Amino acid sequence: DAALLEPGPGSGRRVITTDTYVEDVHFFRAHPPSWLAEKLLAANFADVSAMGATPEAYTLSASLPRDVTEPWWVAFCDGLAVASTRAQVTVAGGDITASPDRVIFSVTAYGTLNGADVLTRSGGQAGDSLMLLGVPGLSRAGWERWSAISHGGWGGSPPDNPDPALLAHLRPRPDLAAGSWALSQGAHAGMDLSDGLARDGQRLAEASCLDLIVDLDQLPPLPSPIELDIEQRLAGGEEHDLMVLVPPGMRGAFESRGFTWIGESRSSTGEPVVHWLQSGRKV
Repeated sequence: DAALLEPGPGSGRRVITTDTYVEDVHFFRAHPPSWLAEKLLAANFADVSAMGATPEAYTLSASLPRDVTEPWWVAFCDGLAVASTRAQVTVAGGDITASPDRVIFSVTAYGTLNGADVLTRSGGQAGDSLMLLGVPGLSRAGWERWSAISHGGWGGSPPDNPDPALLAHLRPRPDLAAGSWALSQGAHAGMDLSDGLARDGQRLAEASCLDLIVDLDQLPPLPSPIELDIEQRLAGGEEHDLMVLVPPGMRGAFESRGFTWIGESRSSTGEPVVHWLQSGRKV
Protein backbone atom coordinates (compact mmCIF):
# COMPACT_ATOMS: atom_id res chain seq x y z
CA ASP A 1 0.00 0.00 0.00
CA ALA A 2 2.90 2.37 0.70
CA ALA A 3 6.67 2.60 1.15
CA LEU A 4 8.51 2.53 4.46
CA LEU A 5 11.21 5.17 4.95
CA GLU A 6 14.07 4.21 7.25
CA PRO A 7 15.79 7.48 8.28
CA GLY A 8 18.99 7.88 10.25
CA PRO A 9 19.39 7.59 14.03
CA GLY A 10 17.21 9.94 16.05
CA SER A 11 14.49 10.26 13.41
CA GLY A 12 11.16 8.42 13.35
CA ARG A 13 10.15 6.07 10.57
CA ARG A 14 7.59 7.28 8.06
CA VAL A 15 5.25 5.71 5.57
CA ILE A 16 4.84 7.44 2.21
CA THR A 17 2.48 6.86 -0.70
CA THR A 18 1.50 8.68 -3.88
CA ASP A 19 -1.53 8.51 -6.14
CA THR A 20 -2.69 10.28 -9.31
CA TYR A 21 -6.28 10.99 -10.32
CA VAL A 22 -7.04 11.81 -13.97
CA GLU A 23 -10.32 13.28 -15.17
CA ASP A 24 -12.46 10.82 -17.17
CA VAL A 25 -10.28 7.97 -15.93
CA HIS A 26 -10.72 8.21 -12.16
CA PHE A 27 -13.45 10.84 -11.84
CA PHE A 28 -15.88 12.94 -13.88
CA ARG A 29 -15.66 16.72 -14.04
CA ALA A 30 -19.17 16.82 -12.55
CA HIS A 31 -17.90 15.26 -9.29
CA PRO A 32 -18.81 17.79 -6.57
CA PRO A 33 -15.42 19.50 -6.08
CA SER A 34 -15.52 19.61 -2.28
CA TRP A 35 -16.21 15.87 -2.21
CA LEU A 36 -13.54 15.20 -4.81
CA ALA A 37 -10.98 16.82 -2.50
CA GLU A 38 -12.12 14.60 0.36
CA LYS A 39 -11.87 11.53 -1.84
CA LEU A 40 -8.30 12.36 -2.89
CA LEU A 41 -7.15 12.54 0.72
CA ALA A 42 -9.17 9.49 1.77
CA ALA A 43 -7.64 7.32 -0.98
CA ASN A 44 -4.08 8.29 -0.08
CA PHE A 45 -4.27 8.28 3.69
CA ALA A 46 -6.13 4.95 3.66
CA ASP A 47 -2.92 3.48 2.19
CA VAL A 48 -0.86 5.15 4.93
CA SER A 49 -3.22 3.92 7.64
CA ALA A 50 -3.21 0.39 6.22
CA MET A 51 0.45 0.07 7.25
CA GLY A 52 -0.30 1.11 10.83
CA ALA A 53 0.90 4.69 10.44
CA THR A 54 -0.77 7.85 11.72
CA PRO A 55 -1.55 10.35 8.91
CA GLU A 56 0.70 13.39 9.13
CA ALA A 57 1.03 15.54 5.99
CA TYR A 58 0.71 15.61 2.22
CA THR A 59 1.64 17.51 -0.92
CA LEU A 60 -0.77 18.19 -3.76
CA SER A 61 -0.03 18.89 -7.41
CA ALA A 62 -2.89 20.06 -9.64
CA SER A 63 -2.94 20.42 -13.41
CA LEU A 64 -5.94 22.52 -14.46
CA PRO A 65 -7.35 23.41 -17.92
CA ARG A 66 -7.90 27.06 -18.78
CA ASP A 67 -11.68 26.82 -18.51
CA VAL A 68 -11.67 25.81 -14.86
CA THR A 69 -14.09 28.04 -12.97
CA GLU A 70 -13.18 29.99 -9.86
CA PRO A 71 -16.17 28.68 -7.84
CA TRP A 72 -15.12 25.10 -8.67
CA TRP A 73 -11.56 25.68 -7.48
CA VAL A 74 -12.68 27.50 -4.33
CA ALA A 75 -15.08 24.67 -3.48
CA PHE A 76 -12.31 22.12 -4.05
CA CYS A 77 -9.97 24.03 -1.70
CA ASP A 78 -12.73 24.33 0.91
CA GLY A 79 -13.25 20.56 0.76
CA LEU A 80 -9.51 20.05 1.08
CA ALA A 81 -9.49 22.18 4.24
CA VAL A 82 -12.40 20.24 5.74
CA ALA A 83 -10.82 16.87 4.96
CA SER A 84 -7.40 17.99 6.26
CA THR A 85 -8.90 19.17 9.54
CA ARG A 86 -10.86 15.95 9.98
CA ALA A 87 -7.78 13.80 9.33
CA GLN A 88 -5.55 16.12 11.38
CA VAL A 89 -3.06 16.45 8.55
CA THR A 90 -1.18 19.39 7.05
CA VAL A 91 -0.65 20.33 3.43
CA ALA A 92 3.12 20.66 3.14
CA GLY A 93 3.35 22.03 -0.39
CA GLY A 94 2.76 21.10 -3.99
CA ASP A 95 2.40 22.67 -7.41
CA ILE A 96 -0.23 24.08 -9.75
CA THR A 97 0.28 23.87 -13.52
CA ALA A 98 -1.74 24.27 -16.69
CA SER A 99 -3.29 21.30 -18.47
CA PRO A 100 -4.38 21.26 -22.13
CA ASP A 101 -7.77 19.65 -21.62
CA ARG A 102 -8.41 17.86 -18.32
CA VAL A 103 -7.95 18.00 -14.55
CA ILE A 104 -5.15 15.92 -13.04
CA PHE A 105 -4.30 15.64 -9.36
CA SER A 106 -1.36 13.95 -7.70
CA VAL A 107 -1.11 13.54 -3.93
CA THR A 108 1.86 12.33 -1.92
CA ALA A 109 0.85 11.45 1.65
CA TYR A 110 3.00 10.80 4.72
CA GLY A 111 2.37 9.09 8.03
CA THR A 112 4.39 8.35 11.17
CA LEU A 113 4.93 5.04 12.93
CA ASN A 114 4.80 5.05 16.71
CA GLY A 115 7.01 2.01 17.24
CA ALA A 116 9.18 -0.54 15.54
CA ASP A 117 6.30 -2.53 14.07
CA VAL A 118 4.63 -1.95 10.73
CA LEU A 119 1.54 -3.60 9.24
CA THR A 120 2.37 -5.35 5.98
CA ARG A 121 0.60 -7.85 3.76
CA SER A 122 3.12 -10.58 4.48
CA GLY A 123 2.79 -11.22 8.21
CA GLY A 124 -0.30 -13.43 8.29
CA GLN A 125 -0.23 -16.75 10.14
CA ALA A 126 -2.23 -19.95 9.69
CA GLY A 127 -5.36 -19.88 11.83
CA ASP A 128 -5.70 -16.09 11.78
CA SER A 129 -9.14 -14.54 11.62
CA LEU A 130 -9.86 -12.47 8.52
CA MET A 131 -11.51 -9.21 9.57
CA LEU A 132 -12.92 -6.43 7.43
CA LEU A 133 -14.06 -2.84 7.86
CA GLY A 134 -16.73 -1.42 5.58
CA VAL A 135 -19.29 -2.91 3.22
CA PRO A 136 -17.85 -4.57 0.09
CA GLY A 137 -19.61 -3.46 -3.08
CA LEU A 138 -21.17 -0.29 -1.68
CA SER A 139 -18.83 2.04 -3.57
CA ARG A 140 -19.28 -0.11 -6.70
CA ALA A 141 -23.03 0.43 -6.47
CA GLY A 142 -22.43 4.17 -6.09
CA TRP A 143 -20.17 4.22 -9.14
CA GLU A 144 -22.82 2.50 -11.24
CA ARG A 145 -25.43 5.04 -10.19
CA TRP A 146 -23.11 8.00 -10.71
CA SER A 147 -21.79 6.84 -14.10
CA ALA A 148 -25.36 6.48 -15.40
CA ILE A 149 -25.99 10.20 -14.85
CA SER A 150 -25.20 12.81 -17.51
CA HIS A 151 -21.91 14.50 -16.57
CA GLY A 152 -21.60 17.69 -18.55
CA GLY A 153 -19.94 20.79 -17.12
CA TRP A 154 -18.11 21.58 -13.92
CA GLY A 155 -19.43 20.07 -10.72
CA GLY A 156 -21.22 22.23 -8.20
CA SER A 157 -22.82 21.69 -4.85
CA PRO A 158 -23.16 18.12 -3.56
CA PRO A 159 -26.49 16.43 -4.37
CA ASP A 160 -29.29 16.70 -1.85
CA ASN A 161 -30.00 13.59 0.23
CA PRO A 162 -27.47 11.28 -1.45
CA ASP A 163 -27.93 7.59 -0.72
CA PRO A 164 -25.21 5.56 1.06
CA ALA A 165 -23.89 4.14 -2.21
CA LEU A 166 -23.33 7.56 -3.80
CA LEU A 167 -21.66 8.77 -0.61
CA ALA A 168 -19.39 5.72 -0.51
CA HIS A 169 -18.20 6.45 -4.06
CA LEU A 170 -18.19 10.25 -4.19
CA ARG A 171 -17.11 11.03 -0.62
CA PRO A 172 -15.54 7.98 1.06
CA ARG A 173 -14.63 8.45 4.70
CA PRO A 174 -12.52 5.46 5.77
CA ASP A 175 -11.49 5.08 9.39
CA LEU A 176 -7.94 6.45 9.22
CA ALA A 177 -7.20 5.47 12.82
CA ALA A 178 -8.03 1.81 12.21
CA GLY A 179 -4.60 0.76 10.94
CA SER A 180 -2.60 2.04 13.89
CA TRP A 181 -5.21 0.60 16.26
CA ALA A 182 -5.10 -2.80 14.54
CA LEU A 183 -1.31 -2.83 14.73
CA SER A 184 -1.40 -1.97 18.43
CA GLN A 185 -3.82 -4.87 19.01
CA GLY A 186 -1.50 -7.42 17.41
CA ALA A 187 -2.78 -7.67 13.84
CA HIS A 188 -0.39 -9.85 11.84
CA ALA A 189 -1.08 -8.49 8.34
CA GLY A 190 -3.33 -6.01 6.60
CA MET A 191 -3.99 -3.95 3.52
CA ASP A 192 -6.23 -1.27 2.09
CA LEU A 193 -9.21 -2.78 0.29
CA SER A 194 -9.21 -0.47 -2.74
CA ASP A 195 -9.37 -2.89 -5.69
CA GLY A 196 -12.15 -5.18 -4.51
CA LEU A 197 -12.27 -8.13 -2.15
CA ALA A 198 -11.53 -10.71 -4.86
CA ARG A 199 -8.35 -9.07 -6.11
CA ASP A 200 -7.06 -7.78 -2.79
CA GLY A 201 -7.92 -11.00 -0.97
CA GLN A 202 -5.72 -12.88 -3.44
CA ARG A 203 -2.93 -10.34 -2.94
CA LEU A 204 -3.09 -10.80 0.82
CA ALA A 205 -3.06 -14.59 0.47
CA GLU A 206 -0.03 -14.53 -1.83
CA ALA A 207 1.93 -12.05 0.29
CA SER A 208 1.39 -14.11 3.46
CA CYS A 209 1.78 -17.48 1.66
CA LEU A 210 -1.56 -18.64 3.02
CA ASP A 211 -4.90 -19.84 1.74
CA LEU A 212 -7.84 -17.67 2.78
CA ILE A 213 -11.28 -19.16 3.42
CA VAL A 214 -13.93 -16.48 2.99
CA ASP A 215 -17.52 -17.11 4.08
CA LEU A 216 -19.60 -14.97 1.74
CA ASP A 217 -22.61 -15.29 4.03
CA GLN A 218 -20.70 -13.20 6.59
CA LEU A 219 -20.26 -10.15 4.35
CA PRO A 220 -21.93 -7.07 5.83
CA PRO A 221 -25.28 -6.55 4.04
CA LEU A 222 -25.81 -3.73 1.59
CA PRO A 223 -28.32 -1.13 2.82
CA SER A 224 -31.78 -1.47 1.30
CA PRO A 225 -32.76 -1.05 -1.51
CA ILE A 226 -29.24 -1.35 -2.97
CA GLU A 227 -28.65 -4.70 -4.68
CA LEU A 228 -25.58 -6.28 -6.32
CA ASP A 229 -24.87 -9.88 -7.21
CA ILE A 230 -21.98 -11.57 -5.43
CA GLU A 231 -19.58 -11.19 -8.37
CA GLN A 232 -20.16 -7.43 -8.40
CA ARG A 233 -19.64 -7.22 -4.65
CA LEU A 234 -16.37 -9.12 -4.86
CA ALA A 235 -15.13 -6.99 -7.78
CA GLY A 236 -15.94 -3.87 -5.79
CA GLY A 237 -13.31 -1.16 -6.02
CA GLU A 238 -12.47 2.18 -4.40
CA GLU A 239 -13.62 1.08 -0.96
CA HIS A 240 -10.50 2.27 0.91
CA ASP A 241 -11.32 0.24 4.00
CA LEU A 242 -9.04 -2.07 5.96
CA MET A 243 -8.72 -5.86 5.74
CA VAL A 244 -6.58 -7.57 8.40
CA LEU A 245 -5.44 -10.99 9.60
CA VAL A 246 -5.50 -11.15 13.39
CA PRO A 247 -4.92 -13.78 16.09
CA PRO A 248 -8.19 -15.70 16.55
CA GLY A 249 -8.32 -14.73 20.21
CA MET A 250 -8.59 -11.06 19.20
CA ARG A 251 -11.69 -11.53 17.06
CA GLY A 252 -14.02 -10.11 19.72
CA ALA A 253 -11.92 -6.99 20.24
CA PHE A 254 -11.87 -6.27 16.53
CA GLU A 255 -15.61 -6.85 16.22
CA SER A 256 -16.13 -4.35 19.04
CA ARG A 257 -14.07 -1.85 17.02
CA GLY A 258 -16.40 -2.25 14.02
CA PHE A 259 -14.64 -5.02 12.06
CA THR A 260 -16.60 -7.95 10.63
CA TRP A 261 -15.31 -11.53 10.71
CA ILE A 262 -15.49 -12.96 7.19
CA GLY A 263 -13.23 -16.01 7.37
CA GLU A 264 -9.84 -17.38 8.33
CA SER A 265 -6.45 -18.37 6.99
CA ARG A 266 -4.80 -21.76 6.76
CA SER A 267 -1.51 -23.18 5.53
CA SER A 268 -1.25 -23.41 1.78
CA THR A 269 -0.33 -26.70 0.14
CA GLY A 270 0.50 -25.05 -3.19
CA GLU A 271 -0.01 -21.64 -4.72
CA PRO A 272 -1.90 -19.51 -2.19
CA VAL A 273 -5.54 -19.08 -3.15
CA VAL A 274 -8.80 -17.71 -1.77
CA HIS A 275 -11.57 -20.26 -1.21
CA TRP A 276 -15.04 -18.73 -1.44
CA LEU A 277 -17.79 -20.41 0.56
CA GLN A 278 -21.53 -19.81 0.42
CA SER A 279 -24.04 -21.82 2.40
CA GLY A 280 -21.14 -24.00 3.45
CA ARG A 281 -20.12 -24.89 -0.11
CA LYS A 282 -17.34 -23.71 -2.38
CA VAL A 283 -18.38 -21.33 -5.13
